[in-house]
Amino acid sequence: MSTDKVRILVVDDEAEFRELVGTSLTAVGFAVLEANSGKAAQELLSQSLVLEEEIGLVISDCRMPNGDGFELLAWIRSGEFKSVPMILISGALSHEEIARAARQQPVAILVKPFRREALLAKISELLARTRRA
Repeated sequence: MSTDKVRILVVDDEAEFRELVGTSLTAVGFAVLEANSGKAAQELLSQSLVLEEEIGLVISDCRMPNGDGFELLAWIRSGEFKSVPMILISGALSHEEIARAARQQPVAILVKPFRREALLAKISELLARTRRA
């Protein structure tokens, strides 16, 4: 998988989870930013435009206080970032939630717990699909 210095934003209200994912991604060459809520992620994404530092992919927990992953996905798809791929992560999702997310491509869903290899495969798949588009 070619990381090509892709910047990935990891969004989760649990610092331990952000650190675990961030360490895994950094180890294979990605640049990682972290946010503890959907609102904080929106701020980082907006700053990335000003700083001209593109964020190539967002990984977000679905259920968080202060802006959950579904709200973040809707915000991303409604503006300047609509083509940024996103991975939604949750312990459990309803069929309705999965269908709602699937309508907002490019998006992938991972259910906790997952293996590092599964995360890297989803990232590779989404980045390849986005580059072809």
